[in-house]
Amino acid sequence: MHKRTKPPSKAAQYSMALSKIAGMSPGSGLHGAIYRAAHLSIEAGIAPETYTADLLMVSSRAEPRKTQEIEESLKEATARKEAEGYNPDDDSEDAPPPVKKRRRRKMKPLPEEEVFRGSMSFEDLRADSPIWIPEDPAEQSILWLNTLYYPDEYLFIQGDTPEDKLPPRRGYVGQNIMTIADWTDRINRQGVLDEGTFVLANPLSGQPDADGSFRSTAVTTEGRFILFEYDDPRDVTPEERQAHLNKQAWFLYTRADCLGIQSIVYSGRKSLHALCRVGLTKEEYQDRMLREGDGPLNWVSRFIIRYGADDKTKSLCRATRFAGGYSHYARKSQELLWLRDTSDVPDHMHSISQQQTSYFRPFV
Repeated sequence: MHKRTKPPSKAAQYSMALSKIAGMSPGSGLHGAIYRAAHLSIEAGIAPETYTADLLMVSSRAEPRKTQEIEESLKEATARKEAEGYNPDDDSEDAPPPVKKRRRRKMKPLPEEEVFRGSMSFEDLRADSPIWIPEDPAEQSILWLNTLYYPDEYLFIQGDTPEDKLPPRRGYVGQNIMTIADWTDRINRQGVLDEGTFVLANPLSGQPDADGSFRSTAVTTEGRFILFEYDDPRDVTPEERQAHLNKQAWFLYTRADCLGIQSIVYSGRKSLHALCRVGLTKEEYQDRMLREGDGPLNWVSRFIIRYGADDKTKSLCRATRFAGGYSHYARKSQELLWLRDTSDVPDHMHSISQQQTSYFRPFV
């Protein structure tokens, strides 16, 4: 029988975390390592100024970025501890002991045969759209824009050619960021947008962030939509891919109310993009979508992970396909297949909040 060893102290874990950070570079998980060190510093009772000095010494990041990130990591670590009933600054006898967090059961993807239990052609999906969809791609673009957004809201739209991926890819007002009214006028004059392959689903403020970017989380005005999309199946024939897309179409159609789907767009080649209306503020989106762990009230865990969809779509600034826009990769316009008015989308986020079940049964 192996002898059970005593785990290292929090102070020792903190020192090990610093050593790990010292050998890391941006893009290798440095951001998460800094936040972990912050939590360990709180656990070990290390003073904030000591933690800041330690991080400034070992981190290789640029000075302004480091200071801001260190402050944010400490703020989050302290807030989390206080939420658990423990304040590291309170060393009195009346201070409550730390509350051990209950472990959540992780949502596991359902077997594919339980999710895709039927098939539906694109023609049938489009025929059953609550809002009639015109044949002309430019008219589809205008309909999509004015159904999902208000005329004075800013939206980022971009093409998929190599030139489009160069500056001004970051976004500039008047070029690839304009109001819905201006995009509508441009399409009316120009027709199908050759540079209209991708769109950031959530509206922007039209103002730059601290780094001068017009298309970042900081200048996103709200968390109105989240993208629901499946990864492209690999090593399949065109017939097999279309059969899989038809299964996706059936699933999205039958679960439209459950997911809060407002529109479904076909990329022209290998994927369906469903925009799910969650109607949250930016702060609520961060809490409900990204920071609530794997519990049943977390939208990403409850739907995206449970149904086996692509979990990289959860970002507030995730790009989706622009309805009616031209895809140079697919060499065709992207087709709007299904659309409904905002008033017809159920407030499923409220119903999720009211449920106290520890696990979600998708088809009950």
